[in-house]
Amino acid sequence: MSLRTEYSMNTLQSSSYLDNEKAKTVGNFPNNPFVTYSSKNILITQLYESAKNKAMDYCIELIEMNGDTNIGSMTDSLCSNFNYSWEVLQKFLEYFDYRFFETLKPNIDVDDDGEIIFEWYGRKSVRVNLTFGIHGELYLVSLFHGTSLKLKQFINQFSINLIKSQLIQLLNDKVA
Repeated sequence: MSLRTEYSMNTLQSSSYLDNEKAKTVGNFPNNPFVTYSSKNILITQLYESAKNKAMDYCIELIEMNGDTNIGSMTDSLCSNFNYSWEVLQKFLEYFDYRFFETLKPNIDVDDDGEIIFEWYGRKSVRVNLTFGIHGELYLVSLFHGTSLKLKQFINQFSINLIKSQLIQLLNDKVA
């Protein structure tokens, strides 16, 4: 691994906006779907750790696929985009009721350019996908039994209400 690539991965590891000591004491978000969040900070810590781990896994895949040559700029870009996407996610959580995540745990992923993605699955043919763009926008795609909704919107009351309504529809579909 080149010095530049190692620097990129270390930057991703140390770029937390959260207290690293708190992150060590919190359980692993993806393996505990029924956790009750006693505070928004615990939720944010768990989301960050999960997304950061996905981004690091992707960096490792890039290195394994491409070797150590010319990989530095790719991992630098991914780390930078991840941090921008994380900022958008934090802004989203300022307006979104974090208790939604007690009932509907998202699957968290990071796409190939570093943007954080939340996905929720319902019954067959039901899915809500929310991507936190690096330029401050949200990308929402929801599929419900043959109907779809696509939205590219900055964070505002309209986008928050629409996302809530889509998640409520997904929850109702799961219960039905």
